[in-house]
Amino acid sequence: MLVTIAFAGEPDRDIVLRLAPETSLLRVREQLAAKAGMQPGERFRLGRAGLHPTLEAETTVGQAIDKDQTLTVRPAPTKRAESPAKTPAQARPALRPIAPEARPAEARWGLRNEADAPDLLPQLQGRLAGVNARTPDEFAALPLETVQALFATRRLDRGLRFSAELGDSVFGARSPRSPAVYRHPQRPPHSGGVSFTSRWRLSATASRVLHELHTRSIHNANAGGGVNGFGLGADFRRDLERLQRSEVTAIHLVEETIVPKVAVTLDPDQDLDVAPELVEAVDAALAVRGGRRSQYQALHERVFAGFGYFFPCETLLGGVRMRTLSTTSEDLREQQQFLAGFGFGAAAKDVPTSHGPASGDIGYARSESRLSRHRHIRQLRQQDVRTVGGHPALGLADDLLLQWMAGLDAVELWAAIGHRRLVPILRFLPRRQRDQCVGVIEPFARSDLTARFTVLDMAAYVAPFNRALLDELM
Repeated sequence: MLVTIAFAGEPDRDIVLRLAPETSLLRVREQLAAKAGMQPGERFRLGRAGLHPTLEAETTVGQAIDKDQTLTVRPAPTKRAESPAKTPAQARPALRPIAPEARPAEARWGLRNEADAPDLLPQLQGRLAGVNARTPDEFAALPLETVQALFATRRLDRGLRFSAELGDSVFGARSPRSPAVYRHPQRPPHSGGVSFTSRWRLSATASRVLHELHTRSIHNANAGGGVNGFGLGADFRRDLERLQRSEVTAIHLVEETIVPKVAVTLDPDQDLDVAPELVEAVDAALAVRGGRRSQYQALHERVFAGFGYFFPCETLLGGVRMRTLSTTSEDLREQQQFLAGFGFGAAAKDVPTSHGPASGDIGYARSESRLSRHRHIRQLRQQDVRTVGGHPALGLADDLLLQWMAGLDAVELWAAIGHRRLVPILRFLPRRQRDQCVGVIEPFARSDLTARFTVLDMAAYVAPFNRALLDELM
């Protein structure tokens, strides 16, 4: 449920949190210390008095909120003036609890307000200078402040945007606002390694949409989409239909060297709370007059444009170096021979995966080395190199590749090179709001209106929520 936290005498600090009735006030204090700068001396009101902090662990939200679902925080009690007759020798120094204090301009995990970023980013980036982590174990041993700085500067609290224009600079980029808030002030996110330290890979697709996603390190749709609501729209289907009809079509190639350093994982149920700003933005969009069509448009313009469509629950940090090429064969036979070298497979529908049912179509494949002499591959290797992460000057030259890879021990040179386990941001909303959004989206999901805003298949976007509702009814 949504609970309003009211700071008595300071309404500008009021905040809305999603809390369960059985949540202890001690845990609420931890969240408020990070999000609203709650001080150790401030106390929760219980009845007409302030609750002593030692009782917070055994007092729940359900016991402390009022009828309006408001939890009030009282200011720290003022100290009484000492009696003039009291000598300094009798005075006892006040105990000062050691507790985290959050500055109003900076959230502990992520930059909650983009307007503050220009001032804070240099300071946070400075915390990463000179920090090295060669292995995931070394990363896990870093100070909490260093991990917080990396989390904020790489914007790991932001969603992903998917506009209608594939060449748009914001396509696949992190959103300007945070749809979710990391709920553990004093605990770093889960992190670990991957199964390889570096990898060379050559891949091809007949879909420009998949190609653009791949070059932006978004890996939820290596085929037809469908995992956790990630599906692609009409352009994707047209590209693959041309391939299935054995027509000459554009083939998009990527050659890349991937150097992963650490994977940061966030559990959407255990680690994340909905950002109050997302709740407010959705309420505003659903309140737009003019019927559901206007509300649907407002969801794209006011919510998804600001908070993203999906939140990546797993982010791979490190560096990647790639070349790309889009080419068309002169005749169908050459194209078929070329694609046969990549082993383009047959269609697959509703394949069960660890993240839900997935569906795939012909149109994406990889090859390790079989096609190295083909003229398209030779053309690919003449293209300019693009690097994400690492030292740019070292990454552009083939003979400096090993130096570029070694330089990725420096944490300040890490970038996000993989976005996985994407979940729709609607998942974080309260049930009532989420159901309202689904009801607004469904009638227009595959209309021409959708194509004005995104390449995503919005019918697939809301499908997981309909399946969840059906499961409950069954």
